[in-house]
Amino acid sequence: MLRQVLRPIVRNVRKAGTHSASSELPADLRRPTINDIPVPHGSWKEHYDARQKVYNAQLIAGITVLVGTLLFVKTSDIIFFNWGPPEEPAEKK
Repeated sequence: MLRQVLRPIVRNVRKAGTHSASSELPADLRRPTINDIPVPHGSWKEHYDARQKVYNAQLIAGITVLVGTLLFVKTSDIIFFNWGPPEEPAEKK
């Protein structure tokens, strides 16, 4: 039983001993500056219009699916929406 407890501990100590941590920085490393940030190019308006076209198409598709789903649910009587009082059951004679 002692072997089962000690085996993982010894294995972890052996693995930890093989790693070396270095605090030295590479010689060619330089600190980043503001000049390293990419500069935007092209017309912002063209990009904006292209993205708006996609967003508007997604909005129209979503509204269409929502309305279609609501109409299907309403006509198939899957859900009662409580828009008014329920119909009274017919009296049996």
